[in-house]
Amino acid sequence: MNPGITFEKQDLPFEPEPNIALPVATVDGTDVIVSFDVKGPDWPQDRAKREVVFKDCVIYRIGDPNDEGFHLPDKNNSSNFSKGNFPELEFNSLYRVKGMDWKNSLLGNGTVVTDGKFESKDGLAHYLFLMKEGSFECVAKGFEVIGLQ
Repeated sequence: MNPGITFEKQDLPFEPEPNIALPVATVDGTDVIVSFDVKGPDWPQDRAKREVVFKDCVIYRIGDPNDEGFHLPDKNNSSNFSKGNFPELEFNSLYRVKGMDWKNSLLGNGTVVTDGKFESKDGLAHYLFLMKEGSFECVAKGFEVIGLQ
């Protein structure tokens, strides 16, 4: 396993749509807004959009794992995050990651750096949002949940 790496599941007031959830990121200054479909009140006929804003984000990526890659055997898995490595992880969930060297694991992995001065920032947290069609990973000061109509 991976000693020292832990995941704190973050409470969200909704669940990403389990069949088509794909995160889409928009940058607004140093905030990154991630939008995606969620289960509406009359799901599956009804879907809604929701957003999570990652505040003062310094780096982010959308990519591996998707749901299929997450369940691949470790020898075939190119992602840092897999069910084999971290059996406690669940899909359609947002986690705060602790104990992982994000500067080495995030850089150069299809990432977008929103603020190149991240080495001097305090109070940053590493987040992982596992979704069916791709995961969102970032380093930010925090997040806020907002809704769309």
